[in-house]
Formats: sequence, C-alpha cells, structure tokens
Amino acid sequence: MYHLPMEETRLDSKDWDSAVFLWVALLCLVAPAFTTLELVLTNPRYAPFLSALVWVWGLALVLLFLWLHEKSCARTLLTPERIEFRSRVYHSFIAWEDVTGIEKYSTGDKGGVWWRMRICYGSGRRREVPGVPCKGDQPDERFAKNFATLENYWAEVSGRTAPEAS
Repeated sequence: MYHLPMEETRLDSKDWDSAVFLWVALLCLVAPAFTTLELVLTNPRYAPFLSALVWVWGLALVLLFLWLHEKSCARTLLTPERIEFRSRVYHSFIAWEDVTGIEKYSTGDKGGVWWRMRICYGSGRRREVPGVPCKGDQPDERFAKNFATLENYWAEVSGRTAPEAS
C-alpha cells in the first residue's frame, strides 16, 4: 500500500554492499601504482608516458566504479514537498509541482531485461529513480510496490486520481 503524504517515505531499494564498490575503486588505484613502479624500473626511457597512460586508465576505472556505486546505492526519499535523491556524493530533489509524469520502462539486450522508473518533470526532462531497478522479463514484486508507492504518493500530493492497480 502507499503512505499518506504527511509522512516521509523511503523507496525500498536492494541492499547493495557499497563497501564492495569502494574496495574495487581503491584497487583500481593500487594497480596503477604498482604498474608505474614496474615501468619506471624496467623501462626508464618511456616511463613518464606509460606511467601517465596507466594513471589515466586507473582514474577512468575509479570514476566508472564510483558512478556505478552512485547508480546502485543511492536512495529515494518521498516527502510532502518533493522527491529527494540522496547518495554519498550528491543530494538533489524535484518538487512535486514540477512532476508531470512517472514512467516505468525496460531496457534489454542479450544479458536480459532491466526494469527502471523515471520521473518526468519540467519541459520534457526526465530523471531516473536511483537504486530501484530490477532484472527479469517482468518487474518483480518489490519494483511493482515501489512504482505503486511513487504513483500513489504523487497522486495524493498533487490531488490527482490514483491510477488503477494493474
């Protein structure tokens, strides 16, 4: 069921182990350090160029893992005034009066189908709701519950009619 807008509601997200992402990012920095040391000792002529290349690659990997961490470990909080997106790095929000729609959509390839939801707001802008995707041919029960909670909360706050359960 959904919650009344008088209380704050947190969308249920998977309990990803955020420490795994941070350890992998740390390892992505340790590996270039040892590679640079090896390059300097074995090939001093090309060491500056190769070291820079290794460090750029390591930094790119760190940024990739931090991005993955933000996408999968962020939380969504519903308040009477707005939808808040929180993570370790950023905190943003969308006011309910700016919301024009809520969509669920799927993306798929050979690896399977991923279900996600996004908020439509402003003049055609969209923002993916972090931390709630699911994988499967159909959305799972947790995803359906989160989508219904988001739709019903939006309907209650904006005075719209809540959509029929499907």
